[in-house]
Amino acid sequence: MISRQEFELYQRAAQQGYAGAQCRLGDCYKSGDGVQINERKATRLYKKAARQGHAGALCRLGDIYKKRNMDEHAFRNYRRAARLCHLIALHKLALCYYHGEGVEEDDGIAFMLLIIAARTGSPNAQ
Repeated sequence: MISRQEFELYQRAAQQGYAGAQCRLGDCYKSGDGVQINERKATRLYKKAARQGHAGALCRLGDIYKKRNMDEHAFRNYRRAARLCHLIALHKLALCYYHGEGVEEDDGIAFMLLIIAARTGSPNAQ
């Protein structure tokens, strides 16, 4: 649980354009940690951080799009995050290829991505 003081610090840093704080604040709004749940605010904050190339925000946006059945958007965000070496996104990108979600199904690419993710430490890929 985040303290009120921590929340305010993240808020100030996010307003100043710090991508890490925008992503963390988005997490707070998404989960209700220190604030009332507000998925719209979370999404806006993730988008701001993603525009700056924050891999975690890109992956979280992928999750939001996936939940909304916007597979092509999810795929693009997972791919961008995976290119930034985000292991969770790499695993989720492999699943997109495996299931043909947002991209043409390709078991070969899915398997290759899972091997890379597993070898670099992703417990889910292992």
